[in-house]
Amino acid sequence: MIHTNLKKKFSCCVLVFLLFAVICVWKEKKKGSYSDSFKLQTKEF
Repeated sequence: MIHTNLKKKFSCCVLVFLLFAVICVWKEKKKGSYSDSFKLQTKEF
């Protein structure tokens, strides 16, 4: 049970990381400047 729980947590973390990376790239492409998207991300967290 513990092993499957760890697998679920790991897969969830990977999914969240991928989603975050996709959003970062999308923002970067939309704005065209890396610094602006980075500032927005720091404000969100």
